[in-house]
Order: sequence, then C-alpha cells, then structure tokens
Amino acid sequence: MVALLCIGIFEQAFEKWKERKAEYLREQSRKEKQSERIRKKKEEELVAEKKRDSMSAVEKWCYSAGLWNVIEKKERKEQRAKKQKKMHAVHGDEAPSPWSPPGKVTY
Repeated sequence: MVALLCIGIFEQAFEKWKERKAEYLREQSRKEKQSERIRKKKEEELVAEKKRDSMSAVEKWCYSAGLWNVIEKKERKEQRAKKQKKMHAVHGDEAPSPWSPPGKVTY
C-alpha cells in the first residue's frame, strides 16, 4: 500500500514536471517566433529603405541626365542658329548649294 502511494506521488510529480516542461517549451517557441518576426520586419524595412534610396538616386541621376540633355540640345540649337546667321551674312539671299564634298569650305 505504501509502495502504491509512493508510486502515485511520483507519477503526480512527473506529470507536473512534464506540464511545466511543455509550458516552458511552448514559451520558448513563442519567444523564438516573436524574435524571428521582429528580425524579419527589420530586415524588410532595411531592404525597403535601400530600395527607396536606390530609386531616389536613380531619379536624381535621370533628372540630372535629362537636364544635361536639355542643356546640350539648347547649345546645339544656338550653335546651329549662329552658324546659319553667319552663312546668311556671307551668302546673303543666294540659294545654298545642294551638296558640298567634305572638307570643302564655302564662304
């Protein structure tokens, strides 16, 4: 009878220990998952920030390249107008020749 009583007490203690161990493992698992979610969120934010920075840099580059193209076009247009004005001053109203070989200068 005493042996059965001792076995019952040990079984109860073991069951209690098993429950505490299971609760501990569940808590550890929950903490790990929470930590993983936080790490993943930070990583996603970092990736998003890098993407924003990259897009910003690309947008700035495109803007400056576009601005540069506009300036170059304006300069070429001005040079062309200046050249035409000079040609008009030299030749007056006479019609330009239809074609001239490369390297031949006409004034």
